Amino acid sequence: MLDLWLPLIKVKYGVTVIMYMVKEKMNDKIRAEKSIVIASHPRSGTHLLIDFIRKNIPEASALKKRFTFKSETYIDLDDILGLEESIHEGRYRAGLTIDRPIYKTHRLPDYEEPFQYLAPIVESQKALANSLQREAKHIYVYRDLTKVMISLYQYSGVWNQGVGFSEFIREVRGRQGLSRVGCWALHMTKWCGHENTLLMNFSDIITEPLNAYLAITEFCDLPSVHRSVQLPVAPKTLFEQRIKRFFSSKPDSSGIFSFSNKMPRVTLSKEDLDFMKQEVNEVNKSLFKLNIGVC
Repeated sequence: MLDLWLPLIKVKYGVTVIMYMVKEKMNDKIRAEKSIVIASHPRSGTHLLIDFIRKNIPEASALKKRFTFKSETYIDLDDILGLEESIHEGRYRAGLTIDRPIYKTHRLPDYEEPFQYLAPIVESQKALANSLQREAKHIYVYRDLTKVMISLYQYSGVWNQGVGFSEFIREVRGRQGLSRVGCWALHMTKWCGHENTLLMNFSDIITEPLNAYLAITEFCDLPSVHRSVQLPVAPKTLFEQRIKRFFSSKPDSSGIFSFSNKMPRVTLSKEDLDFMKQEVNEVNKSLFKLNIGVC
């Protein structure tokens, strides 16, 4: 069934141009059914998994424009859900041209925003959100709590402003008044209890890439091609990452530029470990049973 929009009349250089914009609603449903949503807590291996899928599954490998630093190989769901912008007309169109589009999100399973920096879903994007929630394949990648917190701390750059690791992990960042550690525990709890979601451990992707590939293809109803499965090659320097991103239409890395030669080494104190255990326990003590390096 076609959704026929009213003619849009533009007048340019004295010439009237009538443009009929037609969108087929059924296509939105089909795209949602074929979409793959990669969910995670920040710094848990989001781009590792996105790039792993892009490298090994041709149906999910989008090309980007050369001579730009923008990563158009996936669709940032956190961004698009907060914008009054059509996903079919904006900068994410390239990601929709492939058979199995990849979306990235740090939101909860209901796509609500657990962190203060994420914008609420705007009214015009609720149909997209509902469609993806019902139809898309969701894969949740998770990582050990201590490694997530250390990576967040190093990536944030707040150590340049004199903020220590102990202070950092205790900061309230969630909309429910939770600390950074509490936010991680809530995120894990919601996604690990969500139906029809494939859970993947960051370390398992690196140590057992073939098993990860087979699990993804089976879950996403994709053919498993018997060939060598490869991990994405991480750039060694910021310069290398920028050059490959700029000139290549299919860069290995879609990751965020985050190199620094001054990142501090973090040593966990007993007080920090006790705090993390207490925070996780208050949200969901059963997370300790997952053997994911909570503390």
